[in-house]
Amino acid sequence: MKKMVRNIINTLLSLVIVFSALFGTSITARAEETKQFIPFRSDYVNYLSKYSYSKSDVTQYVWLKLFKEELNWTPGMPWYHPQFTSWSNRYYSNYVSSTGTTESSQNKQVTYNPEFDTFLYQTVINNPEFVVNWINENPAVFTQYTKTIKDHPVFAKSVVDLTAEGKYLGGGFNSPTNVFLMGINSTSDDKQNAKWSATCTTASTHDIDVLRIYGNQYSKLNTPQKDWVRTYMQWMVNDYVDHGAAAIAARNNSVELYNLIAASYEGFVSAKAQEFFNYAIGNNDVHVGDIIVNGAEGYKVSNQLWTGAEDVAQNNNDMYLIFMVSDADCDYKSATDLGDNDYDWLAYNICFGGGYWARLRTLVSGNGTTYEQMQDWLMRYYLKHPNASGGWSINNAVARAGQTHNIYHDGNINVSACNSKAGVRPGGHVDPSFWCSGHCDEASTVFNKPVGVGRINLSSGYPGGAGGGQGSTYRWRIYDSKTGRVISESGWTENSSIVLSSRDTWSSTIVVDCGVKIYHGHGNQRTSYSEHVGSGECYGTSNNGRHNSFDVNGTYADVKRCIRYGHSFAVSDYNWNADHTSCTCIMRCVNCGTAHNIIDDSITNTSYTDRIEYTADFAHTSAAPKTDTVLKGSGEITFTGADLSGSASGVGKGSCSLPASKITKGPKGVTISANATKTSYTILNRYGEIIDSGIFSSNAIDTQTKFIDLSYYDDNQLEGLYVIINMEAEKPTYNSKDVYVGQVPGDYRVNYIKFHY
Repeated sequence: MKKMVRNIINTLLSLVIVFSALFGTSITARAEETKQFIPFRSDYVNYLSKYSYSKSDVTQYVWLKLFKEELNWTPGMPWYHPQFTSWSNRYYSNYVSSTGTTESSQNKQVTYNPEFDTFLYQTVINNPEFVVNWINENPAVFTQYTKTIKDHPVFAKSVVDLTAEGKYLGGGFNSPTNVFLMGINSTSDDKQNAKWSATCTTASTHDIDVLRIYGNQYSKLNTPQKDWVRTYMQWMVNDYVDHGAAAIAARNNSVELYNLIAASYEGFVSAKAQEFFNYAIGNNDVHVGDIIVNGAEGYKVSNQLWTGAEDVAQNNNDMYLIFMVSDADCDYKSATDLGDNDYDWLAYNICFGGGYWARLRTLVSGNGTTYEQMQDWLMRYYLKHPNASGGWSINNAVARAGQTHNIYHDGNINVSACNSKAGVRPGGHVDPSFWCSGHCDEASTVFNKPVGVGRINLSSGYPGGAGGGQGSTYRWRIYDSKTGRVISESGWTENSSIVLSSRDTWSSTIVVDCGVKIYHGHGNQRTSYSEHVGSGECYGTSNNGRHNSFDVNGTYADVKRCIRYGHSFAVSDYNWNADHTSCTCIMRCVNCGTAHNIIDDSITNTSYTDRIEYTADFAHTSAAPKTDTVLKGSGEITFTGADLSGSASGVGKGSCSLPASKITKGPKGVTISANATKTSYTILNRYGEIIDSGIFSSNAIDTQTKFIDLSYYDDNQLEGLYVIINMEAEKPTYNSKDVYVGQVPGDYRVNYIKFHY
């Protein structure tokens, strides 16, 4: 018995010696004073599950011992035994998990395991010196946690909370008061027992570890923490611009650091700004709202963010709310009178502002997705504000949508004929038609492409008969006069059609430089010079008094109905995440069907005796706020014009309805078919509540069909259902010279209304 007691005493003494080596005499003394018992290895996990929240030297000691021993299961270590495959295979116990379940820690590594981060969080925030002790004794483990911080959001939060009032941060980059950087060399009065040493920031200093954590939690940082981050930005951005993939903040080295520089003002004004902006558009880890806010702060125009920096940063992970959900009516008057409370004020500044806004506009224009979104908003803006500068060109493009118009015509190209013998085919056969490779007539032109033209066609005409033109080739160079970017270029070719991208279709700075060669010939007309199999012997040319022509025609891009009438977004569905920290609203335009997810992660909650109510408000959208409560403790029926009330057919404009008495209860959907240029419908219930409404249109009077899904509604909501349809029909009219003079009323009719059950 005495021998057993002696062994226990020796074990405890050895633990005290180890404890002293880990923490220094001051912490050991405190441990001896309080007479705290140090648990056996098998009880480590259970102990931490019970006491991680306590302010305790022993708790810190157990964590650091656990890190060290789990990761060093090698022969020669006092905790190693060859019969076991790992530390947790030998030392284990039951414990209560952070979700309240009783589990075994056997074969379950604690180090780097997110399941135990809740316990780690408690130790960090209740023992401020723990992080310093951790870096002292297990710096590689601390660094590895930060390198995989995306897997450890709870641990990340612990460091954010610990440093919320500036603890250990000091002055930031290369500051002597920065404890995370300097360690023992720090001049801070609060450096604890820091033992590491550094003099300036490098890829391996521990301030970089903290930056990784902050990069993962940036939206949750307070102002002093964000200011601390900013002290590193210029250094990291310069390093990335100079060294690319080898830089400290390169994505392949640290996604978190890359996220920081991508959202920074320094990144916004750097040579990599477009790369950073494009990354934010395609990656939810970086919010475009942060780029907008940080850029505005750097340009000192934060006062121009009318809804506030926090609002803009929080609600814009991309630019969809700014350009697509905003209706372009610009009914705002001031920062305190925002009209319908959408982001029109922000869209307008991006499109037309100078200075900072011009810089942002350049980035928006350089990204295919946001450029098209901006053009969508601009077209709707110009349609609603036709007198605005630039409005005519957009309105002209919309009016001509889908149509082909002549852009350039030259009908006075003199025809010179070749005087020569007939061409000879291979084998000596005479060809009554030939081309002369040595003689041709040329013409060229340079012009600014009209806004909205998406296809350019080059053509030439020549009179029939001997001596006329016998085929043509074309050349062109299309470029952006603002940037010098060449969009399309070709030497002499028979191809005569060029298709432009959406970006260049709607640009106002595209220049077309093109020309034609009309080849001389003799004999039968041919459609192209390459059809002539032989060339004749040319004795000279003479003018025959005829004229060739050169034409450039442009086809205007077809325009979505929403450009004409505006998007009309309605809620398709709401989805809450499991812990009610965010809610996703699926918005769908009832006109064009475009859908987009809007995420609100600024959830408010109200607790009652029996329940908790979570509310997402979806600011700056037409989506109604959504509240979720968590408790505590067959066939088809078709109707045609004869079934309808009102004018189911006519000329010009007309309205009709399908009475509720004809509609059987419980429909799951309805299809409306009409012949008109514009058809609007409204579906209402017995209380006058609009169940669905929308517009579908066409450039010409033709059959239009629309399906409306009613499966989201229950029978009570669809009680007493009826349908109202309004139609308009217009057709073009021309004068005696076949010149378009305007629109006149045309015939409209309802083909059918079909209910699906």
